[in-house]
Amino acid sequence: MANLNRSTLACGFAALTAVAACEEPSTATGLHPEGPPMIQQVVMKEQTVNQATGSLTVASVLGFGTHDLVPEARTKPNTQEASPDQQTLRVVFDELLVGNALEEIACRSRTLSDTESCVVPGGFSRVPLGATPDDIADCAAADDLLDELCSGTHAVCLENGRPCGVADEDENGSADDSRMIAGQVRIICDGTDVPLNYELSFWQPAGNQLVPAGGTPEGSLGPALVLQPANDGLMPTNSDCQLAFAPDVTDKHGFAPCAPLGGDITQDCTPGDVSAFSFKTQRLRFSATVPEQGTAAVSRSPASVSVYFNTPIDPASAMAAGAITISPALPNMVVTVAANAKSLTASWCTSATPPCTPASFDAATEYTVTVDNLTDTFGKAMPQAETLTFTTAN
Repeated sequence: MANLNRSTLACGFAALTAVAACEEPSTATGLHPEGPPMIQQVVMKEQTVNQATGSLTVASVLGFGTHDLVPEARTKPNTQEASPDQQTLRVVFDELLVGNALEEIACRSRTLSDTESCVVPGGFSRVPLGATPDDIADCAAADDLLDELCSGTHAVCLENGRPCGVADEDENGSADDSRMIAGQVRIICDGTDVPLNYELSFWQPAGNQLVPAGGTPEGSLGPALVLQPANDGLMPTNSDCQLAFAPDVTDKHGFAPCAPLGGDITQDCTPGDVSAFSFKTQRLRFSATVPEQGTAAVSRSPASVSVYFNTPIDPASAMAAGAITISPALPNMVVTVAANAKSLTASWCTSATPPCTPASFDAATEYTVTVDNLTDTFGKAMPQAETLTFTTAN
């Protein structure tokens, strides 16, 4: 993901390694190193419902805290409609965290002999506290120099004490890639951890409350943790969610993060207590239908409907008896689920014997299709049935 070159990330690396090489700003628009690190804002994706059509849209909102440049309409404290799909959380702090507890750097393999190689388990290595860019450069050196240069308490990318080398194909003296350390920051929904994409999640030590020209608050506020759930941002539907941090995630003074009420950093909060921030995800529901809800004069043939969901469904749940019904009843229903599991099509056939010869709807008849008891890919069930009503042509 990141190319950690020495020229562009000097201050960022100082933050990563707890080296006071870059002075923290103390202005009203800068950082606030006193006290515990406070969550000032959380930007997330929210789903909104068009009441006329029942369709859903996904947009960034402030789910915690406030900012002068974010309109009130997009400020949704503890939002109740967080998107269960395409989700990314940007957790903005009022000061720097120690990046060593958040990210690890990529390592390479080193050939030791014709029969032996040095391989770091997992391919990534934590950076020891106090390490500098020069320490990383020493461990990014050529294989024949590693034993001499990559040693001591600040050495990285070791296997049983032997240096394997930092992955540095562009030979700029820094790691080619980094990723968030598993388990250090967690999103927990109804007691279950949401899998994160550790390559696309990261710690951004840069930024403050000022938005640069041409920028947006959701893309520039910092310093920030950017958390992306795995599988393109999937989260369980209809769930109560919160954040959790490992004990060693702290600022340089050893204080754990906390969340003040409303993101108001002038208020006190207890280190380690982030309970003031929570959110609920949108329930599993339709995002669109074919035909559209309430449509009249729908073609009678073929007798089929398609429904689209706001997140992938478990295909097996759509095949269960009674999951999809139509009134007035039609015989010989066949259900197919799209490859991305975000839609299904129900077709009615003239015969129960495959292949399906499409049946026809009755003329000038109001039909209601009901979808119930489906689950998402996390096993969370629909809390209520979804219906589609339309009327056929004469």
